[in-house]
Amino acid sequence: MPISNLQKSENINTPTIVNSGLQLEYRFTETTITDYSGNNRTGQSGNSSAIDSQDVTPIDWLNVGVDFIDDNYIACPSGIYFPGAFTVETCLFLRDYAAWARIFDFGNGQANENVLLSSSNNGSGRLHLDIIANGQFSSPVVAPFSTKLLEWVYICVSFSSGTGKIYINNSLQARGNLLTPSNLTRNNNFLGRSNWNGEAYLNGCLSLFRIYNRELSNTERTDNFKQSRLWLADKGIIL
Repeated sequence: MPISNLQKSENINTPTIVNSGLQLEYRFTETTITDYSGNNRTGQSGNSSAIDSQDVTPIDWLNVGVDFIDDNYIACPSGIYFPGAFTVETCLFLRDYAAWARIFDFGNGQANENVLLSSSNNGSGRLHLDIIANGQFSSPVVAPFSTKLLEWVYICVSFSSGTGKIYINNSLQARGNLLTPSNLTRNNNFLGRSNWNGEAYLNGCLSLFRIYNRELSNTERTDNFKQSRLWLADKGIIL
């Protein structure tokens, strides 16, 4: 069964976003996990049954996002998502600080060409961006403070020319050196799940998940942030 989408109104408008370099875009407005980038990378729900909207305490919406509880996750198709520079953005509603729970983890298994974002570095609640390439490990980029629980926030991470960055609500919070991701096909591509056995699943919600194969400019990122806020505000979500 598909992971349930959240509910609010059926007045679904199309967010106007930057399209250049867009590799994947999930809006989570349907029971199927449709890719709106034009690249036909439809996601598949993993593990258990549909999620009851009552679990989205204190929220109850339709066609806004996807809710992850227990061992639910989304699997994205195999593909080349990270040929070098990249930007990943999403809106996050987090319920707890489970250690190493993933917002996304694209790779070929544990410690195998991973590009990943954890919602909680070692249980601290601080976002953790990391890249593993050619068997080498980066020193991760880690946000300086914990993400607020039970609030929607806009998250953006980017990489270019050896530097990774973390933005929260369009404000740069952390930057540091990272390895360049290998330009290859990744087969184990998850939202809400780690490639490491035994690590926590995400306990929260995502809306408007996007991947670009380049680093967005400040103007482009700001435009996407503003459009995301408008789109979500129409559904009753305040960033």
